[in-house]
Amino acid sequence: LAEAPDVVVVATGARFEPVTVPGVPAERVARARDLFEKPEGAGPRVVIVGAGVAGLALADLMAEHGRRVTVVDADPEIEPPYGRAVSRALLDRLARAGARLVAGARAERAEGGRLRIARNGDVETLEFDTLVVARERRANPSLAEALRSRGLAVRSVGDCVEPRSLFDAVNEAAETARSI
Repeated sequence: LAEAPDVVVVATGARFEPVTVPGVPAERVARARDLFEKPEGAGPRVVIVGAGVAGLALADLMAEHGRRVTVVDADPEIEPPYGRAVSRALLDRLARAGARLVAGARAERAEGGRLRIARNGDVETLEFDTLVVARERRANPSLAEALRSRGLAVRSVGDCVEPRSLFDAVNEAAETARSI
């Protein structure tokens, strides 16, 4: 680098990888972006695989539009990545709307309008008219690694280290800035 920095702070964020569900061709999965733009395009029963920011926001929108919503996530707890008050309000709103949140479950296979999920050794089948498969966030350390390989001192912050909440990323960045 022409500037010859003492330290480079990298905050490239996460990369998104599609979650695949056996038995479901990609063209049969509704895109969250399309449903945000045109929520009336969803059928009456919506199953969302992935309880990240987009998955939960979409669940909220679908419930608001009268859809019966089930959100399935592999994490043992569904914790929205917002501050405590906002997260609690969202979860309360989803509960009042009758949305079902299924934590600690893996989407195993889909056929027709049925999704088989596994949780704690139990198998359950969910019926859907619209299936949305969110994309998973993965750490994206590639730029930091490339800079390190050129001999630069690098400090990585945020989702490029490990996907977490915005609050975590901002705090980590502030701590890093103070320490430099």
